[in-house]
Amino acid sequence: MIKVEVIEDFTFKDYDKIKDSLIRNSVRKEEGKLYIGDTFECNKTMVEYLTGKNEEGATVIKVIEVKPNRVTKNKK
Repeated sequence: MIKVEVIEDFTFKDYDKIKDSLIRNSVRKEEGKLYIGDTFECNKTMVEYLTGKNEEGATVIKVIEVKPNRVTKNKK
């Protein structure tokens, strides 16, 4: 997973996909809206979308941490 920080307020249609990892940095808490300083975790596809591969070509987040996938060992 990739941890990102919001750099521009925006309304997010996929809010339900990130709300469990969302950490608010604002007293404003309107569901479906993200504010500057909020952080959340998402996947690479969502990062690409939110960094310019969207209808407006707008970058609204910045990556602050890339968390490696956990490797699990098969028990035999």
